Amino acid sequence: MTQPKDQPGVANTWDGLTLPINAQPTNWDHMIYAYVVENTRIYEIFRKVLEKYTFGEELETPSMQSQLFWRNVEFLIYGDAMPSMLWRTTSRIRRDEVADRLTSYYWMFGLDLSHAPELVGQHPYQKPAASNRDFIPTFEAFGREVWRGIMNARNTSGANDTDPTVIATLARRIFDMMATRRMNGNLACDEFRAVAVLSFLNLAVLYDSPAVVDLKATASSPEMRLQKIAERVGMTAHSKTKPFFDLAGPFSILMQSIETGMFNDMAGAQLLYSQVTPNFPARNAETVIDQYSLATGHDLKSQTVRLVPRGMTSARAVPPHYASPPVMDGSAAGHASMAGRP
Repeated sequence: MTQPKDQPGVANTWDGLTLPINAQPTNWDHMIYAYVVENTRIYEIFRKVLEKYTFGEELETPSMQSQLFWRNVEFLIYGDAMPSMLWRTTSRIRRDEVADRLTSYYWMFGLDLSHAPELVGQHPYQKPAASNRDFIPTFEAFGREVWRGIMNARNTSGANDTDPTVIATLARRIFDMMATRRMNGNLACDEFRAVAVLSFLNLAVLYDSPAVVDLKATASSPEMRLQKIAERVGMTAHSKTKPFFDLAGPFSILMQSIETGMFNDMAGAQLLYSQVTPNFPARNAETVIDQYSLATGHDLKSQTVRLVPRGMTSARAVPPHYASPPVMDGSAAGHASMAGRP
């Protein structure tokens, strides 16, 4: 039998004995992947479909392959896990898995889901007092500096105001935020469960699977399949589902790379914008910047502009006017999210 520490992706990262301050690298996606995918409402949509199949005949009788899929979905995702299961994250203290994920997202990123106001009634959750509330402002500053570097690296003439020191400083700040939350492997089980659940549901709409076919939701893209499934049960997917799906994987890779400390010095920071080929970190960073801007409406390609009042000839004092700082999109209830409600 292969020991857990010797599994692919884990082998040679931990000796099975040492207890480091910070967790060793994992072989699953970053929690940001689960957060981004869950913003599409895919979890609630699939739960509604399962309810329709379980309690009525409003939908066509599923095929045998589809029935197998939905039984697995009910048992693995929407059912009560056995106490011995590794990815069990519920108990008498944490009875609600959705609320538990909402707490984890806020803990790690200082963010709620875009539809959190709709969930909080049935899934009340606690927001940790200690959370990474500065994650989004820091990440957006990081993204803008990286984009500045990409543009300057492509220019063959003119001034180059790229500052790898600033990029490294911001990367280190994000590194420290994540390391603080992960001390002694904290939140590792929660992250594993969240990523496993959302990647399973994401896979179901990546192609015309038996479940998609039986729901008459065949389409040429994941976002269209999800929207068609949602319409079958009187729901709608998030209007930014496409950029969410396109962002999830690359964002996970970027966050995992940041957490290794790869970009914490000037030499590492230059990997994020160097145009020497092949350079995967730069290509991946550009994809994240593109899709993040589309998903959130926060344009990381534009530099922050501050309006300075013109000199006044009048002796009367005039209060200065400055551009308003960027405001996180959210609901009227005060839930900050990476993307506003659709």
